[in-house]
Amino acid sequence: MSGENKVDSKTKQKRIYRISLLLTRKTKPFICHYMSQKWGISYRQTYRYIRLAEKEWAKYFTDIKRWGMGYYFAKRRELRDKAMRNKDYRLVLETDKDEAKLAGVYPIEKHKLELEGEIKVTETEKNIILKMDDETLDKFIKKLSRTEIDES
Repeated sequence: MSGENKVDSKTKQKRIYRISLLLTRKTKPFICHYMSQKWGISYRQTYRYIRLAEKEWAKYFTDIKRWGMGYYFAKRRELRDKAMRNKDYRLVLETDKDEAKLAGVYPIEKHKLELEGEIKVTETEKNIILKMDDETLDKFIKKLSRTEIDES
């Protein structure tokens, strides 16, 4: 490889930064095409910059609770952009819903549960049940109801 296409570290960091900004709203193929034309570099080199930008993101988003949400929003937006290009409007709607849930726009779903009789639950079991997502909890309740029917 010739040394003509080598860039200094400052230019390299600027390119990585520009690509990281694009990663929040554009797909990787779009970034590759656009940046390879703009900078006169190969697609392969552009993908290397993308990988470096993603590594930079990973450094900043190690603490998921404080910083990681932006990364996940960006991934959903990338998927949404792909769906729009492919005119897959159901997927667009699903990604929008998912992003809204992630952002906390929708209130937490509550389900009314009516039980007959007395149920004895230890504190540990209570904590496990409270941490279950809706699907797991539904399966757990169905399993319990089948067990009661089988035992009687």
